[in-house]
Amino acid sequence: MEKGSCSAGGAEAAKTGSCGSGGGGVKQGCPIQKCLLAMVMGGVLMFVWFGVSWMVLPWHKSTLGSLKEEAAIQKVLTKPKAETKSGVYILPWSDMGKSEPKFEKPFVFMSVSADGVDSKKVMNQRLLRGLFVCFFMAGLLACLLSKTGCCGGCPAAFSLKVGLIAGLASFMPSFILFGFPLKYTLVGIADCVIAFTVAGGAMGRFAYGMKLGCAKGSCGTSKPTGSCGA
Repeated sequence: MEKGSCSAGGAEAAKTGSCGSGGGGVKQGCPIQKCLLAMVMGGVLMFVWFGVSWMVLPWHKSTLGSLKEEAAIQKVLTKPKAETKSGVYILPWSDMGKSEPKFEKPFVFMSVSADGVDSKKVMNQRLLRGLFVCFFMAGLLACLLSKTGCCGGCPAAFSLKVGLIAGLASFMPSFILFGFPLKYTLVGIADCVIAFTVAGGAMGRFAYGMKLGCAKGSCGTSKPTGSCGA
């Protein structure tokens, strides 16, 4: 086995600098139990945060508005000749700038559900889907932490960077291409950053035994050896 790899280093590496070591004495690598604990813990924390963010805090609501002529717009969208099916639409259509739009303003980017959505009836289903997605994201983050945590560093700081990447990838294209409002974009990015930071910090500390703080050897060692290329 190649010297200096995450799983190499012999008996000494198993005591110091191994993934998720909280003071030595753990097996090389990260046991599946730790990964599962991290996934469940992180998924629950993400789910709780997103619930608070959308249902309690006012910042998402402040980025959304209502139209005064809702009834008139609804009639247009449901006219038989319009044949507006479920999907995502932009108005006016310009084929991503390849053709001239029929008018200059306003510009609309909208998602249409032709059958409508009864929020009360589908709320439980949506919550379950959201919980599943949170567990999935937490599982991916747990894998990243288990691979990088052995190199030292703060799990919260690392997770913040992952959340920032996720937020930028999710919201910046719409801001750049379709003119989504800056406030909407920033709130969405901040939502991702907070969710990943809180979840990742807790996962690293309580599931992997990593220390919070950005000092080297935060996995409970003063100098990681026999891991991550050391």
